[in-house]
Amino acid sequence: DHFERNYRDLHDAFSEALVERHPKLTKGEIRLSYLVRQKMNNKEIATPLNASPAAVEKAKYRLKTKIGLEKEESLDQYLQEL
Repeated sequence: DHFERNYRDLHDAFSEALVERHPKLTKGEIRLSYLVRQKMNNKEIATPLNASPAAVEKAKYRLKTKIGLEKEESLDQYLQEL
């Protein structure tokens, strides 16, 4: 989609690293990763995803689990360092 294409153009190295390390991520999870990496909070992320902040929080938790991060590890920090 348009958002993903534009983000990929601007942040090609991150996009490649994310998909290479986690090839089973869905388009929605990749989009969420892009928004988290932009240091957006749950309320800010909710707007472009057309979701509630609570839904974003749940999605971030599921993404963190799917990526394989431990409870004490930060999804935000992991995505920043990727």
